[in-house]
Amino acid sequence: MKVFDDIILRIVDNCPVLATLTDFQTGEVLAISERSLNELGLPRERVIGSNSLALGLWEEGERSKHMDELVSSGNYMVGTVEFRLPNGIPTTFLNSSAIVEYNGRRVIFAVYHDMTKQKQVEDELRNSKDEAEKANRAKTEFITNMSHEIRTPLNGIVSMLQLLRSTCSEESQLSIIDHALVAGKRMGDLLTNILELSSIAAENTFIQQQPFSIKDVANCLEDLFRISTDEKG
Repeated sequence: MKVFDDIILRIVDNCPVLATLTDFQTGEVLAISERSLNELGLPRERVIGSNSLALGLWEEGERSKHMDELVSSGNYMVGTVEFRLPNGIPTTFLNSSAIVEYNGRRVIFAVYHDMTKQKQVEDELRNSKDEAEKANRAKTEFITNMSHEIRTPLNGIVSMLQLLRSTCSEESQLSIIDHALVAGKRMGDLLTNILELSSIAAENTFIQQQPFSIKDVANCLEDLFRISTDEKG
């Protein structure tokens, strides 16, 4: 048994990660890895024989709470703990703890992983996501406002064209006015489509599949460019 206990001590002392062996009742540090000492910034003689409360790692009552959770979990638990390191900064660790027998007494063998960098990355990703969503909302609001700003004068132009058509009798001018009215209607449809696209980007709309006529699309394009192409011969 003595040999086995010595092996446990050597395993903890030489563990390449953060690891400790502490007394279950008192929290006395029986063994600690070199990596843990580097993290604490304390010499081994200062830590061995001391306890986590004296070292200021646990807040008052937090260790007792952690022990209760460990026992209720069947003497083995994986979770997160927060220690206040000697630099005064609270640090979150991923922790795996188990209650074992060592040298005739109950002890806690625990391994820790510093989650500071992981939390920083998660916070940065969360902030980037929030900024992207904020920019997307601003873009959607801008498109919506611009569409309304354009639609107002466009409706005025269409109304004037309709009034002009009602007073015009020349066939050639009527044809030009009709083309202008069609172009105005398509412009209005385009603004509506832009608004729908911005709604889709904001995940407020679902795309619907509807049949359409290729011939009608070709005819619309022909009407749209007929006057300019006629002028160019």
